[in-house]
Parts: sequence; C-alpha cells; structure tokens
Amino acid sequence: MGCCLSALEPARLQLLGRPDAELPDADDALSVESLPPGAVRADVPWSSLLHRRYHAEGAFSQVFLAVLDAEAVALKILKEDAAENELARRDLEHEARLLASLSHRHVVRLLGCGTHSSRPFLLLEPLAATLASSLPKPFPDHATICEHYAARARWPRRRAASVAVQLSRALRYLHAECAFAPLLHRDLKPDNVGFAAAGRVVLFDFGLARESGAADDAPRALTGKTGSTRYMSPEVALCKPYNSKADVFSFATLLWQMLAHERPFSGMSVSDFEQKVALGGHRPKISSSWPPQLQQLLSECWEVDAHKRPPFVQIVPRLEAVLRDLTLPADVRARANA
Repeated sequence: MGCCLSALEPARLQLLGRPDAELPDADDALSVESLPPGAVRADVPWSSLLHRRYHAEGAFSQVFLAVLDAEAVALKILKEDAAENELARRDLEHEARLLASLSHRHVVRLLGCGTHSSRPFLLLEPLAATLASSLPKPFPDHATICEHYAARARWPRRRAASVAVQLSRALRYLHAECAFAPLLHRDLKPDNVGFAAAGRVVLFDFGLARESGAADDAPRALTGKTGSTRYMSPEVALCKPYNSKADVFSFATLLWQMLAHERPFSGMSVSDFEQKVALGGHRPKISSSWPPQLQQLLSECWEVDAHKRPPFVQIVPRLEAVLRDLTLPADVRARANA
C-alpha cells in the first residue's frame, strides 16, 4: 500500500522529468527587464527588508514576514539547499512574471522582487491567516458534542459560501479574463488560500500555475500528478491530458471540506486514491442537509468527464445566489422555500 495522503499533503510536482514544453523560459531572469514596466519594485535591496522573521516553508522555498519602508510584506525566497536547483529557481521566477501581470482583488499581489546570496526572492502582500489554519480541525473520537458544535458554529455554511464566492471569482479571472487566460492554478488547497484585511479571500502560490496553451482550453498534455493528491482531479492523477476543468474538480473538493468540516479522503493511500477516486468514481459524501443548489453544484464539478463540469463563469453566479439565500434571515428563507 502506498503512503497515506496525510503524509503527502504538501506533495507537489516532481521537478525532475517534467516535459520541456512546460518549463519556464530559461533565458528569462528575475530582473527589471523581465517584468512589466512599473508593475512592481525590482531589485529590492536585501538590507532594506527589516525585522525579518520566519513564517512558513514549502518544498523549495521559505516565507518570512518583514517590513519594507514601514509596510509589512511577505518574503518568499528559495531555500539555501534549493539555490542550485535550476528548475526550482525558474519556477519562482515564472511565478513572479505571472503575478506581475495579474491584477485581481482575490489574487495575491506581487509588491517587489530581488536577489539575496544568488537566491531570488519575491515580496508579496501579507496575509493574516490561511484557510488551512482557519478551518475546524478534525476532532478525536472522544470529543464532546459541545466541542463539535462550537467548531461548526465558527464555520457556518454562510461563511463557507462567502469564501467559495470570492475564490471562484479569482478562478474565473484566471480562466477567462486575465492576459494569460486560460491560466491553470493546478494546486488548489486550503494551504494556498489566505485571508487579507477585513477577511478578503486571496489565492496565492502560483509556482505550479501554467497557461493552458490552447485558446479554446482544449485538454493538453501537461504534467500529471501535479499539485496535492487529495484535491487532484482524476485526469491529473492518471497523467491524462487536462485543462482548466481540473481546477474545477479541486475547487469542489475544497468547497466540500468547508461545508463538511472534514478532510477529504482522510486515511486513504495514494494508490487507493488512484483506484477508488480517479478510476472508481468515489467522491466524498454530499449531505442532504446542505442547500440543494450546493449539492447539485458539487455533483457537477466532480463529474468524471471533465467536459461536463461547469466553468467558473457559470459557477460564480450560482454561488452568489446561494450566498444571497444563506444571508437572508431564517424565517425569510423558510417562507421562500415553503
């Protein structure tokens, strides 16, 4: 049996063996010339970043919080042991060029970039928390009913719907509106969704994001097994051609987690995931107590046939309607549904 998904939560694309067609341009450098004019501050001196303190890390980079010109920033830099990893470096530079050309209130903002000890770094807008750190944690079997109720009260359906609406707007922008559209994020998961000021939802970590390469968003032979396994679409898990509908599947799994207060496919091994989910069509249980519109949307987004999954230009208004309904007072909702 393969490793448990919990052990591979941060599992990402294996850099070695990636098709050359998908690699960022090796000739591009993280410099003033490689970024849109006036878009961000380039060549930021390392010495100007004050009060640096460790915050988090991924497979190839670390994130620090710092202060630049009296403003808080998030500093993302390659790890020392990844400094000579050319593909990791090119991924970070690729992320910088993408973010420099993206502008949406629910997509993380690139504020600047630079180099320290031959390691490129990005300066991003700071976030107060991530969705992963905000969601209720799984309870042990001996947890009381009151503990379960308190956790669920912090994440009511209305809050889940609000986060889903904002995140879906970001994905609609990437898939249908930005200069690179359709741009696939390819690593949707709670760890890559954050909260900025006033609870604004922000999608970040574009290290694996890639242009579809097809104006009609036709499935393309991009690298399989890209992203985090428990949120991966069947076609990506099975290394088949895919398009933006892979993000739709991942989004639905994330939405289910917000509604169910459980981790999807918990305890399932990678081999089990491939057999039961990717090949067998197994999906998380949809509660009959959830709004019918959400039940239907989840089912559609989890279709085995990616062509049958709705695009985000359709998902956004459907979620907005759900949120409006959930925002109504309980008695008004009851009369409307009578």
